This record gives sequence, structure tokens and C-alpha cells, in this order.
Amino acid sequence: MRPENLTSIFEPFYTTKPNEGTGLGLSVTKEIIGRHGGKIEVASEPDKGTLFTVTLPLKAPRKTSPAAGTRSSPDPPDLPNRTKSFRLPTMFSESPRSLA
Repeated sequence: MRPENLTSIFEPFYTTKPNEGTGLGLSVTKEIIGRHGGKIEVASEPDKGTLFTVTLPLKAPRKTSPAAGTRSSPDPPDLPNRTKSFRLPTMFSESPRSLA
């Protein structure tokens, strides 16, 4: 991924490939991760590869008080405040090919 694209990849409708896709994938991904109290980071080297790092908390984020007159379900128990990480091998290619 080119360095000049990195600042825009999480913006809605951003794409470097006109007429291919909507440019919503990474924007929606970042929104979902953010709503779970996490973050997504990207590091890329042209012609070498791109690494997306997703960090999610193990402890449930604090919720705001419900509005008057509404019901809320009980909060799930908090998990111990610790971090666990793992790698999920994934390959992305600018020119996909069939593995069959």
C-alpha cells in the first residue's frame, strides 16, 4: 500500500480502485472495532505487504446509564484486566489469483 493512501484508508467511500467495491470495508471495520473499545492500526511497505493490527479489550467497556424509563440488561461480568494477543495469518494481494 502506498504511503499517501494510509492517511485515508479508513474514510468512508475511499478507494484507489474506481468501479471496484464501495470503499466502505475498512471504514465499517474501524467503526465496529471502535464500538467494542478497540483500535485498528496499519503498517505498510510498498511491494512487501501490509499489516493490520486489531486490539480489543478483554474487559467490557463502561456503559453509560440508561435513559429514564428504559430497561437495560445486566452488565456481563468483567474479565480480568489483562491483555492477550495472537496473530491471525492473512494474505492480501493487489492481484488476487485462484488457489484451485
